[in-house]
Amino acid sequence: MSMFKVNVMGLAAHFEAPDSAEELDRLVGRTGATLDAALRNFSYHCFAPDARDAFAEKLSERKDTPIPQVEKDGVPQFKKGKEGEEDTPILMSAQQFYNQLLSDGTVDEAEAQEIMTEVCAEIPFDPSPSTRARKPSKQAYDAADRLIAAIGAGANSWENIIAKFEENNAPTTFASLVEGEGDGQDRDTLARAVRQNEARKAREADTDFA
Repeated sequence: MSMFKVNVMGLAAHFEAPDSAEELDRLVGRTGATLDAALRNFSYHCFAPDARDAFAEKLSERKDTPIPQVEKDGVPQFKKGKEGEEDTPILMSAQQFYNQLLSDGTVDEAEAQEIMTEVCAEIPFDPSPSTRARKPSKQAYDAADRLIAAIGAGANSWENIIAKFEENNAPTTFASLVEGEGDGQDRDTLARAVRQNEARKAREADTDFA
């Protein structure tokens, strides 16, 4: 057994853990338990967010139905931008969008399953913490462009964006999103960071029982 480090509320937290997958399987009492847990963790943090995003985009395209903007008391909702940034429309989550189209008969479960199977086949297995090979959405790039414009106007900085990202998405680091050479202070990496952050917020919303 050895001490394993994780991040809890931005603070280092340690717990005693087995030194090998075999030892963990023995403690759990089931061969393959470690691999099963690792794959479920991969799905939660990596595959499922990708699948949700891709499914909503494909469903929207297939049914020629834009993902609606969230409304409250009939008023369209926006995420307020920081100084120098435009407000961003808050769109329905993939689950809400699917539920709406399912309830009004626009799509049925059989067709939805076909779409999900289709998009999943296009998502490569990549357990790295970076945002996988699938290109970030147009919304993610639009958000990245707004952030870069704010940096150019002096209303934000790369240092602040990176610090905020790592504070909110620990243990994922901004550097882990960089593909190829460079320091990550570019549009593509920032779009991947936006997508990672939005996926985190979607996961938190999915588990909010309040």
